[in-house]
Amino acid sequence: MRECYDITPVLNKSQPLAVKEFQFVKNNYVIFNSKIPDMKGIQDLITGDQKIISSKYLGSCDRYLAINNDFFRNENFDELIQKEYKPLIDYEKVEEIKSEDILIKSDSNYVYLNDNRYLLWTSFRRQSDQDIYAYGNTFCIMYNEFLEKLYVCDQQKVEVQGHCIYSFKWKVDQRNFRGNEVQLCLCEGQLCLSKFRTRRVIGLTNEEIIKELTLNVEKYLKFISGYGTVFNLFQNNLAALEVIIKQLSIKDRQILPILICQKMLGGESPLDFSIKNHQQKIINLILSMITKYQDHILFNQLIDKNLCELIKQQIDLQEYFQSNLPNYEILDLSFPSQHPDEQELIEGITLDNPKDVHSKYDELFGRKLNNNAQQDDFVASIEYHLINLPVTLKEKPQQLMNVLSQTENPEYFENKTIQTIINFKWNQYTKQFYKNRFYVYLIFMASFIFDIFYSTYASQSNSDPTQQDGEAVLETTPPNIWLKISTKVICGGVLIYFLIYEIQQIRVQKGEYFNDGWNYFDFSHILAFTTFCILDFTSESQEYLILIKILVIVLSFMKLFFFLRIYDGFSFLVQMMAGVFKDLKYFMMFFIIIILQFGMIFLVLFQAKQIDEYNGINKLAYFLMAFRISSGDFQLDDYHSQEDGLVIFTWMIWLVAVLTLNIVFMNFIIAVISESYERVMQKLVAESYRVKAHMIVEREQLFNREGLESISNFPNFIVVRRPLNTETNDAGEWQGFIKDLKYTIRTTAAKSKGELIQSLHSIQTQNVKNGQKLQKIDEAFELNSKNVSLEEKISKLQQNSKNDFDLLKSEFNTKVDSIDDQVKGLKNDMEFIKSSLTQILQKVDQ
Repeated sequence: MRECYDITPVLNKSQPLAVKEFQFVKNNYVIFNSKIPDMKGIQDLITGDQKIISSKYLGSCDRYLAINNDFFRNENFDELIQKEYKPLIDYEKVEEIKSEDILIKSDSNYVYLNDNRYLLWTSFRRQSDQDIYAYGNTFCIMYNEFLEKLYVCDQQKVEVQGHCIYSFKWKVDQRNFRGNEVQLCLCEGQLCLSKFRTRRVIGLTNEEIIKELTLNVEKYLKFISGYGTVFNLFQNNLAALEVIIKQLSIKDRQILPILICQKMLGGESPLDFSIKNHQQKIINLILSMITKYQDHILFNQLIDKNLCELIKQQIDLQEYFQSNLPNYEILDLSFPSQHPDEQELIEGITLDNPKDVHSKYDELFGRKLNNNAQQDDFVASIEYHLINLPVTLKEKPQQLMNVLSQTENPEYFENKTIQTIINFKWNQYTKQFYKNRFYVYLIFMASFIFDIFYSTYASQSNSDPTQQDGEAVLETTPPNIWLKISTKVICGGVLIYFLIYEIQQIRVQKGEYFNDGWNYFDFSHILAFTTFCILDFTSESQEYLILIKILVIVLSFMKLFFFLRIYDGFSFLVQMMAGVFKDLKYFMMFFIIIILQFGMIFLVLFQAKQIDEYNGINKLAYFLMAFRISSGDFQLDDYHSQEDGLVIFTWMIWLVAVLTLNIVFMNFIIAVISESYERVMQKLVAESYRVKAHMIVEREQLFNREGLESISNFPNFIVVRRPLNTETNDAGEWQGFIKDLKYTIRTTAAKSKGELIQSLHSIQTQNVKNGQKLQKIDEAFELNSKNVSLEEKISKLQQNSKNDFDLLKSEFNTKVDSIDDQVKGLKNDMEFIKSSLTQILQKVDQ
């Protein structure tokens, strides 16, 4: 890395600087904790020069370096840092920041403005009535969804750190915002406003948080770089997460944003945090959210890197494996859905992007299928699936099988994804490996069986019918020594081959080698056969030789049973036998205690008399008698010899023994074995895949570095081609009630799910139509309301006009009447004037 990037490590006393010693970086200088108490180290990253200063002068030194980058090489460096730091004399001190001021740079005590002016933060804080100015980090750098850099200003913080931002503060001061609600974002010269209440919400109590989320959950669903979504904020709060999920359940899934994601690129997701802290309830909640709202292969990276740890913590992954996250169905015209060749194929492939598989049909299956179909040939429906677990398959090639072999949960082996991975690894490099070893072992078995038969029959003693002195003469035919040697050489050569394999296992597995019971049989088999060969050529005692032969026979067939597990037809039988003995261990211990009880009772009743049938094992005779009673083999010859006082009591004990040992316990053992058989048969498929997982782990442990890096053995994707059947093929699962029940439940659940989805779509469509109708009705109602209100206004205007008209009419009539009166008065006046004039004229004439 140093050669590629031309980097120089920071050294502290000739040792690389540890992370815990690092403090901060100022320009091109790194400041770290010195190994000398109360001392700090400063190193120039360009020249590599170092200086050691006292911790109490660190603040002064920091401020000098912030102003003058060459201060580190000043001759009076040690003397200057001991003096109180003062800014340069050409800077003018001011007491406030105005809107026209431009921020130039800052340090922990001073903010430098344009026109060579500076401001002391401590005096500025004293002028403020708020305590928020005591916090740092006014500006922080964040990234939006397009990975564009944003400079974010929090009005609750006033100290500037990290970057010098020019011509920015005046834009902040031009606008008035409430400091506890608003942050300003500057991106490419554009000023954006956003509201953040994360600090306030995190500081609330659980009751207040639940109330806030219940009322306003929408505003917390947005992603903020460095903070994530609401699930990142409350990733350690189970009550808050349950409220969020409850609120989301009533929302429309189509309008919801991405809910579970990393805080930043390469950062930690809520699932990573909960897995690291073993919070199983929160893990289940987050998994359900991912499978429900983010059911797409792109989001599988959140689970893929944690799959082994989830299996190790026994998390229920049934819903995850049935989703589209780990299993991508390939629907492409280049992958034919109808084909005359219906064989199932599992192929590994290395891809940069899972979508690239659409152009890989010929590479995967084109040359492996029979395309010579006749016109009347059967055509099968085919489906194609991509196993989308690149991190688990490629970056952790051995860990998956290791955790699967150790898990006690058989449900992991019942889903198609895990079965496909196991089948690929089994067919690719495991099955043939064990088959080759099995063929080698068959050579040992053939040679060993021949040796046993030959040495036994060849060593038989034959009686000569001629008599000498009344005794028969015995003639012994010794076996051919070279034939014995040749068979043992063949068997020894095979066992040396397996001994090398066992040594390799011990070297790789170390202490874990002794956790597998089959390894004890393997190693004991090699030791027992070696002892048998030595005694066969050196010992004259046939008793020890017979015992060691029996032991070797038992161990040889145990190893044969181990190899028979390669074949599915024998695998479940071997597992069933092992499961039955495992289930019977406590029952057998109790059964032996009862046998011991009745054996001691019979020993006392019959006063330890010798029984001819048990000659040679008289000490155990009465215990064997009790066992024979339990198996239904009753021996009653010695009961009549009992004294008169004990005969009745002896028969009573016999009846109790028969009732307890033969009737009760034998039926118990039949019931236990039947229950164990049913349990094994119910989980037959899971147990067969568990056996394969164990054998795959053993095979992968013997891979060298080239084998582990092989693309053919460990690809990052697996593609499976299989015929599309209407019924589930359980590959030999128990043909009984449980299988029918499981199939009925699966079929009913799938049918109900389809009907619910169809009903939901129809309801949604009807809701849209109803919404459109309601909108039209609202518009008509609103128009009608407007018309009604207009009519009311017109009627009111008409009424008002009528009233005004009536008023005008009455006033007009009044005025007309008054005018009539006036006219009548004028008329009378005119008549009076006329009569007066007439009289005057008459008088004048006279």
